[in-house]
Amino acid sequence: MVDRLDPDPEIPPSFEPDPRSTFKSQKRRLLEAFERGYLIRLMILFGGNVSRAAKAAGKERRDLGKLLKRHGLGSRQFAQTSETQREKTSVD
Repeated sequence: MVDRLDPDPEIPPSFEPDPRSTFKSQKRRLLEAFERGYLIRLMILFGGNVSRAAKAAGKERRDLGKLLKRHGLGSRQFAQTSETQREKTSVD
């Protein structure tokens, strides 16, 4: 028996069930959104260093590279983010 019928507050409203699409398509959309968000945060954290990011994620570097490519993300676009963060930290 389910004690709580409230939707999980962690799931964004855009992922509420849509009776016009299948479970499989909604699951794929949610998984893609999770992957992309995770990859972006991971690459920002490691300043675009794919090897370090892969190690932290518990993935092979090649597999992480494939995921980045699938989501249209490149390591170079995160290198500047890391530099900017280091500059802000050293100024403070």
